[in-house]
Amino acid sequence: MPVVTAELANGLRVICEPIADVRSVALGLWVSVGSRDEPAREAGAAHFLEHLVFKGSERRSAREIAEFADAAGGNLNAYTTREYTCYYDKVLDEQFPEALDVLTDMVCSPRLAEDDFAKERQVILDELRLVEDTPEDLVQDLFFESLWGGHPLGRPVAGRVASICQLTPADLRRFHAQHYVGRRMVLAVAGRIDPDAVLREAARRLGPLPAGDAAGLGNGGAGAGEGPLTARRARAGAGAGAAGAGAGVAGSGAGADGPLVVAGRRPPRARAVRRLRPKRIEQVQLCIGCAAPGLGEAEYWPTLLVANLLGGGTSSRLFQSIREDRGLVYDVGAFHAACTDCGTFAVYLAAGPQAVGEATRLALAEVTRLRVDGVGEQELARQKQQFRRGFWLGLEGTSHRMSRLGRALVLGQSVEDPETVLRHLEGFEVSDLTRAAAALGDPDDWTVAAVGPGAALRSLWPGVGRGAGAKAPAAAPAGDTSAGTGGGGGAGDGGAAVAADAGERIGGQGTAGAAGGAGPGSGGGQGAGSELDGLGGGAEGAA
Repeated sequence: MPVVTAELANGLRVICEPIADVRSVALGLWVSVGSRDEPAREAGAAHFLEHLVFKGSERRSAREIAEFADAAGGNLNAYTTREYTCYYDKVLDEQFPEALDVLTDMVCSPRLAEDDFAKERQVILDELRLVEDTPEDLVQDLFFESLWGGHPLGRPVAGRVASICQLTPADLRRFHAQHYVGRRMVLAVAGRIDPDAVLREAARRLGPLPAGDAAGLGNGGAGAGEGPLTARRARAGAGAGAAGAGAGVAGSGAGADGPLVVAGRRPPRARAVRRLRPKRIEQVQLCIGCAAPGLGEAEYWPTLLVANLLGGGTSSRLFQSIREDRGLVYDVGAFHAACTDCGTFAVYLAAGPQAVGEATRLALAEVTRLRVDGVGEQELARQKQQFRRGFWLGLEGTSHRMSRLGRALVLGQSVEDPETVLRHLEGFEVSDLTRAAAALGDPDDWTVAAVGPGAALRSLWPGVGRGAGAKAPAAAPAGDTSAGTGGGGGAGDGGAAVAADAGERIGGQGTAGAAGGAGPGSGGGQGAGSELDGLGGGAEGAA
């Protein structure tokens, strides 16, 4: 059956896909607010609110919500991203009315009580500290912060210790009232459903929500240069996009309508810096990359395919060259992460101190070879085949189908049927991928973030670009572990990154910034020309 869409009087959009030959129903409430919509003082508010929603509503206690979730199969959960928040569940068709009631009750009418706030703040602080103990997450936080500087997209989704300690219950109540309104929400449902019944239930449970002001989204980031949000479709583009790598969730709408442009929401400006964070661990975690096309841009799909070809699986160039042929690493890959108005292309690897220099040299050599020599016909055919099969396998699940619908609408994209998505895929040629690879620029100009033993980082510094036309890094102040070019960002951008581990520095004295956040292990202080590495925030993840 075809996908059914409707809009309630308050602007809330409903989209559902009936699937007759299953017994499950996946449902999700999507809210058009993420970490990029927060002022710096309230960084982490969207994620904090996501946690508090599970602590009880006006009609249910936290225990009652948990008991329903477990009895229904334990699928009730949520996650926060840079541009949206999603609350979701998956139940048997007979449980759908109750599941929708629980989901809408907790999301739209949370208690947000003072005692719950205090307890959950400690949970989130522990979550932030967990990132410090998870180097593969820490290096990605460091990478995005280095690439995007002081822009909200450079902050961890979960915020920082300093901002979490400053948030108050009143802040989150105001945040909820501003953003959890009809015009900024989407209900997506897929599975064994009657669309008419879904629309009736949606109108009854979500219709009373205030409409809100759609133009207000983005005000939260005004302190960082983000302004009121008004969405429009811009120039006509070519191709179509997917809101997720590999399985592809929805069309980008980049055809006749053109990509989504958000007026007043300031796109970030990429910086070319090298950021090395000494830490007493066994391996060096390294992430190196650059700005890339955003969702809906004509080059989005080709860049996504380039990332997969370079490091998206065990047959990828990076995996075969660095792990299989030489055994230098356990983990190596590449990814293309996209927002509505920008994207990031990056290579990630983890290697021992003795191998990281050679592994990095080989990784950058593969990037350069791809940019110079382009893509072969057989490689492109394999990428199309891999995508096609993964796409169809993903559609076997109701959760995946619900996600592709909800994510598309909440990001302002069109929803395309699977056959249309695959026709777009088949239309790409070798020249499209070769052009996308070349557009990524010289990897010697990319941003580098690395976490690991100080001695290994010292040896890595001069070898980051070796063998691929290396350039000397720009001069840095004594003790600085961040060097390079690029603008943008707030106070402290490009300043000294002080080692968190005593005695592990990259040379020089190192200068701490102004006092940072409260709470054990906090940091994050910033002063002119200096920066203290604090705790990173978590990646997109469930509460």
